[in-house]
Amino acid sequence: MQNQISKRILELSDISTLIPVRGKLSLIPENLARQFEVVAFDGDGTQVVLVTTNTFSEELKTIYAWLEKAGYTTDIYYTDKAGIDLALWRYTQVNAQEQANAQKIKEQKEAKGKNAIAQIMELYPKRSSMDPGEFLVQVIKFGFQAWASDLHLQVQEKDVLLRLRIDGVLKTICTFDHNEYIAYVQKIKFMGGLKMNIDYLPQDGRLAFDVDLANGIHKKIDVRINTMPGMWSENVVMRYLDSNVSVTTFEQIGFWWKWYDQLKRALQHNDGMILVTWPTGSGKTTTLYTMLQTLNDGTRKIITLEDPVEYTIQGIEQSQINYPKWYGFEEGLKAILRHDPDIILVGEIRDRESMDAAIETAEAGHLVIGTLHTKSCAETIDRMINF
Repeated sequence: MQNQISKRILELSDISTLIPVRGKLSLIPENLARQFEVVAFDGDGTQVVLVTTNTFSEELKTIYAWLEKAGYTTDIYYTDKAGIDLALWRYTQVNAQEQANAQKIKEQKEAKGKNAIAQIMELYPKRSSMDPGEFLVQVIKFGFQAWASDLHLQVQEKDVLLRLRIDGVLKTICTFDHNEYIAYVQKIKFMGGLKMNIDYLPQDGRLAFDVDLANGIHKKIDVRINTMPGMWSENVVMRYLDSNVSVTTFEQIGFWWKWYDQLKRALQHNDGMILVTWPTGSGKTTTLYTMLQTLNDGTRKIITLEDPVEYTIQGIEQSQINYPKWYGFEEGLKAILRHDPDIILVGEIRDRESMDAAIETAEAGHLVIGTLHTKSCAETIDRMINF
């Protein structure tokens, strides 16, 4: 804008067209600018526009020389007392904007619950002006801060739904068209280490991000990614895994005393099988890891076989299934038995192979615990028979 000004004496209307940018404005500290009545404005590249009353000409020469030594070229304009007051007001303007930006960032970092969802809705209209990766990272963070267990990108014929599972219930947050969704899927695959040229097979990946919560709490969150081919495009589900979760007692996760008393007696056995059953998102994994924390007293060797390892626990050996490398539950359990375990965790029993291996291990004199997807505990036996 300053190039539009051809005269050397500036009036208020001329000064109002000058651009206040912190990078150039801060070249002259505010206290010196007010003392010597000179303000630096933005110019092209290394150019700096100086507006001054020239009341302190000697000090102005010193500032001019310092800027030249620092590699800046200067363009000097003159104004009266009212003009310099307007120019100096730009410090207040920029400071206020920075404070507003800092407050906005703080609100985003500390967003939680409904406020975090509101942040997604506020970000949503700006997505076209943002890098797809930047937009996705922000949405993923806000999803976690909304206390969601999963983030779903569900493809439909006309659009794509972004949904969050909160307290076991899916909530639709916003929609995308198919063209922008393609860019998002490619970014998700890149961030999660998936093969970007494969869209006809399911893929599993993982990414991590840092999040700052209220009261200065800093967390590293892992996200488990799964893609699955659909009728119109790939569907994506992201599961949040908070490695900092420190649930250590059944009272903390809301176990009724009568159920806990029964479970406590079962955990005292040296052999047999304990299965945690219920639908997706009901808290099976949380219950499973709470059981491990209860059993992990340092007197017994505990080995887990998981697909994937969701949380790491000190003092426990954890092993991750890798089917592409021919390492399945059957191979894992055979290897585990050679390591003399007292307790074995089978993360998720999902087929006959893992069920057979778990039962045989339990019958061999080990305590085996695991999860099984059923709609109720009563259906567990039928599910096992069907396997």
